[in-house]
Amino acid sequence: MRWTAAVLAVVALAAASGCSDDEETPSGTATESTTEASTATGIPADWYTAVDDAIAEQPEAGSAALLDARQACPLRDEAILDGEDAGDAFGAGVVRLGGLFPAVVCQWFDDTPVQIIVARAEDDAAFDALVDATGAREERGNEQTEERVTVGAREFLVVRKHYPTNPAAGTDLTAHYFDEDGLGRISLEVAGADDLDGYDERSVAEDLAAFLDS
Repeated sequence: MRWTAAVLAVVALAAASGCSDDEETPSGTATESTTEASTATGIPADWYTAVDDAIAEQPEAGSAALLDARQACPLRDEAILDGEDAGDAFGAGVVRLGGLFPAVVCQWFDDTPVQIIVARAEDDAAFDALVDATGAREERGNEQTEERVTVGAREFLVVRKHYPTNPAAGTDLTAHYFDEDGLGRISLEVAGADDLDGYDERSVAEDLAAFLDS
């Protein structure tokens, strides 16, 4: 096992909330692909209710996730990994991404750690800030690229992160979907994605689409 659940939570939340002010977005080109799938868009409204409820129960939540291994995910019981069940639920909790955006965190683990985060902005300006904080960044110790993948009627922003000086750390893939009408974002992070044969940007986007539509 390459990651523990605790490490996955810390890494994913740091990446999902953007980076420090001195980090810049790389100028690499994004590509796009399409496939037949659901025509649904958006994020289910009751998932935003789950975020509101979680913050109401844990108003002290900050940028470090408050996770409970015994807590069921308030979004769905199961996650999708490589088109199949991602494994056993590994807890859920609440966080304010970057100390700003309230979010629910759910984790699953079999051989590969999987994490879903649903965040909601309070207004249009905060949503724009959430969008701007998402994507490939320049960070010391890793290299990141991003690609836009279309699945059905949704467009996903997928970030690939690998560690050229530490190959044992593997490759992480994170798919993000923005719900402009709901002022929200949902993210699926797969740590050690290179352990899955042929798993790539399209794969993680399709898994997040399946989670949204299942």
